[in-house]
Amino acid sequence: MSVDTVTAPAFDAFKNLLWDSFVKATLFKLFTAVPLLGWGPFGMIITFFVSKYSNQLYEAVKYMINVELIVLKNYEAKKSYDIARIKLSILYHSKGQDSQEFKDAREIHKNTLSNFVSWDHSS
Repeated sequence: MSVDTVTAPAFDAFKNLLWDSFVKATLFKLFTAVPLLGWGPFGMIITFFVSKYSNQLYEAVKYMINVELIVLKNYEAKKSYDIARIKLSILYHSKGQDSQEFKDAREIHKNTLSNFVSWDHSS
């Protein structure tokens, strides 16, 4: 499971609705307060650099949130993995490795291992 593919629609909506609007409103306030900054080529240059910097800042914030989500999701996955590992160990010592309960617990143990979250490097 990848956090990046799960959170991408929420991040896109946030960027389109709030982040970009906030940057545009801030630039408008700046150009209203200091009209010389918004005049001619100065306004275009300032808008270009502010937009570029805000997009880089947005990507950094998005990356930090995704990394933190991976940590939180992996914490939960590790708890369920540890519980399955302990149950597997108990069944191994009490019923033996040939018992059906042990085989079922081993499948559950394998499935909990697949719950760990990784970063989607393709994007």
